[in-house]
Amino acid sequence: MKQAWTALAVASILALSVSSSVFAVPAQSGRPRVIVNETPVSFSTPPALDRGVLVAPLAPLARAFGATVAWEHDARAGTVTSRAGTVVRLTVGDPTALVAGSQVTLPVSPARRSGAVWVPVAAFLRTLGAYVRVSGDADIIEAVSQVTGMTWHRGTDGLVVRVHATGPVQTQVSVLTDPDRLVVDILSAVDSLKDARMEVGDPDVVAVRAAQFSVRPDVTRVVLDLIRPVPYAVAVDGEGVAVTVSGTATAGNALPRDTNPAPTGPPEAPNQGPAVREPEHSSGAAAPEPRAAPSLPEFVDTPGAFHIRAVDYRIAEGTGRLTILASQPVAPVVRQFTYPDRLAVDLPGGLFLPRREDLEIGSDAVRNIVVAQLQVQPNLTRVLVYFHRRTSVTTTSTDGGRTLTIALSDIARAAKRPPAVVIDPGHGGPDSGAIGPTGVREADVTLEIGHMVRQALEHQHVRVVLTRTTNALVGLEDRPDIARREGGVVFVSIHANASQYSSKKGTETYYATPESASLAAVIQSEVVQALGEPDRGVRAADFYVIVNSPMPAVLLETAFISNPAEERLLRSPATQRRIAEAIARAIVRYLGARTAAPAP
Repeated sequence: MKQAWTALAVASILALSVSSSVFAVPAQSGRPRVIVNETPVSFSTPPALDRGVLVAPLAPLARAFGATVAWEHDARAGTVTSRAGTVVRLTVGDPTALVAGSQVTLPVSPARRSGAVWVPVAAFLRTLGAYVRVSGDADIIEAVSQVTGMTWHRGTDGLVVRVHATGPVQTQVSVLTDPDRLVVDILSAVDSLKDARMEVGDPDVVAVRAAQFSVRPDVTRVVLDLIRPVPYAVAVDGEGVAVTVSGTATAGNALPRDTNPAPTGPPEAPNQGPAVREPEHSSGAAAPEPRAAPSLPEFVDTPGAFHIRAVDYRIAEGTGRLTILASQPVAPVVRQFTYPDRLAVDLPGGLFLPRREDLEIGSDAVRNIVVAQLQVQPNLTRVLVYFHRRTSVTTTSTDGGRTLTIALSDIARAAKRPPAVVIDPGHGGPDSGAIGPTGVREADVTLEIGHMVRQALEHQHVRVVLTRTTNALVGLEDRPDIARREGGVVFVSIHANASQYSSKKGTETYYATPESASLAAVIQSEVVQALGEPDRGVRAADFYVIVNSPMPAVLLETAFISNPAEERLLRSPATQRRIAEAIARAIVRYLGARTAAPAP
C-alpha cells in the first residue's frame, strides 16, 4: 500500500496532459476548497476551475506547504523551494516545470491573473512532494506531507533517528511498556516508506518501525523498540522529525512506568513486539492485541497542572452546550478539523483521571464527544466533538476561567438505536495482523468470518453491526465506540493466534469483566466443538477493545495461523463457515439464557 501511494503520486504528475491556461468561473458544485495538512488555505481571490482543473494563486499554496517562493518578474519565471529542499522551476505560459532538474508536464500553464501567478493546485502541490486527494468535481483538494525515509546515526547526545518528510508535520509522543517502546505519531503525514523497519542494535534501541496508523486524519506512526526506559528528545525541523535517544540526552523526557501517557489510538503499528499471549512470540509474527492503559496516578493541583472534573453536553432551545469544569482556570486551544468534521478543544495542564470517556450524543449536529488524556508530563486533555454537520461555535468562560462553555447550534437528540450484536473483525487496512507460513493474512480471515457471523445471525432476525466491512483501517478506540453508538448488547472481537513455535495450536477466548465470563465460556465451547482443535481455555485479559466495551465483550483467538495445519483450516471457506456458525450459535444461546433469567 505504501509503495502504491508513492507510485500513484508520481504517476498522477507524469500522466497529466498539456493544456492552455484559460481561466474559468468558480466551480459550480460549491465554493472550491484547498485543504493542506488538515487546514483550509485562505485565498484573497477564490480558486477557480480551468477546463476541469482547479487553479489558485501560487504564494498562499506554497506557504501552506512550508515552501518559499523567489519570483523573477522580468523573466516571468521563478523557483519554489519545498521544506525538504526540492526546487521547482515554473514559467508563466509554459506547462513544463523543472522538479529537481527533471521535467514534469502540468495540466495547465502557470498564468498571471489579478497581479498574482496562478498554478494548477493538485499538480503543483505534488511537485513539492505532497500526497494529494482530489474529490468532488475536482474542486476539493486535500494535501498532506509524505514520510519518505528513515535514517539513524550516533550524535553527541546519543542515537539520532531521523524521519524524513516532504512537508510540514507535527508530532505526538507516547511512552509504552511491556515491552518498552517510544511511539512518535507524525500528524498530517502519509507513510510512503520503502523500508518500514531499521535494525539499529543500539545499547538502548533494538529497532525502529513505521506504518500508516490512520487515514483522514493521516497519521504515520514510528515506533522505537527499547531495551529499557531512557530519556528522549523529539524535534521537528525542515527535514522532518529527529528523535534523540540516550541515557545522557539533555532534553530527555523518560517517564516512570506508572505515569505513561495514554496513547491516542492502538499502541502499536503492525508487526510489533513480543506477543502478550505467547512470551516466546517472535518479531516476525503479529503484534500483541493492544492492552488497556493503566490508571493515571492521583495528583495534587499545582500551578499549570489541574484536574478536569467533568464534561457534559445538554441541548435546550436549539442550542447545544458543551460544559467543561476544571479545578483551575483553563486556557483552551480550540480548532476545527475536517474528514471527519470535528472540533478539538485542547486543555494544556489538564489531567482527566478516567483517561478516556465517550459521550454518545446522537443529536442533529453532534454524533459523539470523546474526552481523552492525550499526554502527561506535561499534561494535556483533549475534548473532541464529532459532528454530523458543521455548526457555529461560540466559546465563553465563567467562574474565573474554571468553567468553559462551548455553544453549538443543535436541535435534538436522535432516536436511540435498537439493540445490536457487534462483531469486530480484528486488524484491517495496513495492519494485516499475523501472517501464516503460506501468506494467509489474519485480517482477511477475520473479515470473512465476521461477514459469515452476520449472515448467520441475520437469518435469525438478530441485528448485527460489523466494526469494519472491508479491508479498511478502523482505529482501536473506534471499535468500542461503534459498539456504544450502535446500541451493542454483545461485542465479539475475532482474531487468529500466532507464535514463533509452529507446533502451537488450539482455540482460546479472553474476557475482561465478570459479566463477560459466561459469554466467553459459551463461545469457547461452541468454537472448540465446531473446529475440533485443542481447547486452550477461557482467560481474563486487559485487551483494549474488551476493557472499553461497556457490554459483555470477548476476544476470540480462533486458531494459530502460524501453525501450518491450522493455517490451512483458517484459509478454507468451509472452516470459516463452521467457525462463524459456532460463534452465532453461542451468541444466540447467551442472549436466550440472559432473556430467560429471572429479574434480580
